[in-house]
Amino acid sequence: GKGGPEKELVIDGLTGPLTEGAIVRFQSSVLGFADGRVDAGGKTFSALLNYDPYPNQKLNLPPKGPESKQGAKWG
Repeated sequence: GKGGPEKELVIDGLTGPLTEGAIVRFQSSVLGFADGRVDAGGKTFSALLNYDPYPNQKLNLPPKGPESKQGAKWG
């Protein structure tokens, strides 16, 4: 496989140990490195776009700056 979660994860806007593990497995499998980060415009983010089932849908990214809160839902 291409890494990713061992079982389907609930979309909750949080990054916990299951999400972090999925990121590392994906990076190791697809990119040949694993730093556990998904930075906007970075290598991991760009590679993940290839798996986007709705590529023409506008991205709903979390807010930037001091108004963003850890664990806030932004969907």
